[in-house]
Amino acid sequence: MHFRHRYSGLRLIAARDGRCCTVPIGWRARTDHVHGLREADDVRIELTPGVQ
Repeated sequence: MHFRHRYSGLRLIAARDGRCCTVPIGWRARTDHVHGLREADDVRIELTPGVQ
């Protein structure tokens, strides 16, 4: 299956009821957005371990 968009460099903030909330690495509350992703058959979400 081919997906139209690919996003990387996001951090998972919360996952609940088939939805994931993410923010970009280096996120700033005053200027940046929170991204909401909804699980669906045409959406692929891959999570990898982060580094500290």
